[in-house]
Amino acid sequence: MVINFPLMIKSSGGRIDIGTFMSNCVRFKNSACFREIFLFGVHILSVSINPRNIVVDKDFSVTEKFDFCFEVAKGMTREESIDFARKVESYFTLLLVRKNINPQSGFNYAEVDRLNFYTTNSFNDKVIHTTLSGKMTAQLELNREQWNVTNEYDNVIFSNYYDGVKANSCISKYFHWFLIIEVIEHSNRYKREFTELLFAASELDAIAKQFKSQAKSEAIKSLKGRTEKSRKRKLYEILQAIGVNEYSVYDEKYYLTLETVNKIIDYRNSLFHRGEKFDEMFMWHHFFPIVREIVDLLLKNPKLLD
Repeated sequence: MVINFPLMIKSSGGRIDIGTFMSNCVRFKNSACFREIFLFGVHILSVSINPRNIVVDKDFSVTEKFDFCFEVAKGMTREESIDFARKVESYFTLLLVRKNINPQSGFNYAEVDRLNFYTTNSFNDKVIHTTLSGKMTAQLELNREQWNVTNEYDNVIFSNYYDGVKANSCISKYFHWFLIIEVIEHSNRYKREFTELLFAASELDAIAKQFKSQAKSEAIKSLKGRTEKSRKRKLYEILQAIGVNEYSVYDEKYYLTLETVNKIIDYRNSLFHRGEKFDEMFMWHHFFPIVREIVDLLLKNPKLLD
């Protein structure tokens, strides 16, 4: 079975103002064709990525669409092929974003042209270049190893990462990316790490019985899951435990601190309760690089949160 679908390259969040124009485009050079790989648990006999040229500029061609062709070893239902295409969509976006030097110039993201699925037997190779802004160009070279992705690929985390990249609003980006933080806080590893409860269940039940009001009684019982450590402390420690000790932006290295983690939570709470407390520069300099580091770590080790 051969699955072929166009993948459109779009851009979100680029700044256009008086005296300012910041946007991204995708460039390619050469070609990319891989054989015998396993992608999201699917045995792929061969895969090719064929660009549709838009503008040719000397040695490079700028494209807004790629034809993806996958020859799979076993047949797939329509629902399975659609789910597979969506995973390719978010994963290809991850590869584009990984080389983003200046996130304030916007993001490239991939979007499947769902109306034009078709079958083909043509195969070619490619290498992609991503123009970020001005003279900054980061090369993203596709290789066979990148497309051997484990079956434990967490679609929830990567879908939220993709949705954040795709969103134009900074606040929308923040909400999508914070969902990744919440996935970590509900993971099995998080629950194992923090088991020291602040109150004994029997103690809370005894206190709850003293209130005639059911609302007050339930409020007391809701404290059963409260641990001795604060949310910011637990998030700080779990991020360190999975390997997020440092991160980089604009070639400058930062070390994860408790204060930074506290701000991540505070800004989320402010936005959730319609507050005005939000620092866009903090998102670009700290929150986004941390989230990107989390996503890369989970891609390398999908069982990191088990």
